[in-house]
Amino acid sequence: MYLQRQAPQADRQRDAAHKFSREEIHIVVCARLHVDHVGWNTMKVGEQWLSTFSNARYLIDQEEFEYWSADESEEQVPAMACSITPIFEPGLADLVEMGHILSPEFRLMLSPGHTLPLP
Repeated sequence: MYLQRQAPQADRQRDAAHKFSREEIHIVVCARLHVDHVGWNTMKVGEQWLSTFSNARYLIDQEEFEYWSADESEEQVPAMACSITPIFEPGLADLVEMGHILSPEFRLMLSPGHTLPLP
């Protein structure tokens, strides 16, 4: 399960795989908020869930956030509580629209088939 990852093992895996410290990450794009995509957003320190990347802005599509925030399934409620709410509480998350431009080379685009249900 990707939910409720624990430090320090999670820290070692992230840092070894990417060669960056958590403090060097400045942008996190949350492409999807389903339970199997959000577990690395936070880490448990003592009894508290904290942002994994405390210097980062977490970018989340507004529609994606609204969709998954309304999901009251047994699996999604705890995912939101431990992996999404803790990045909003300190003001690290930004709700953006599809098409949001990060740089001239990078823009967020809808990817049907692995995003929220479309009409």
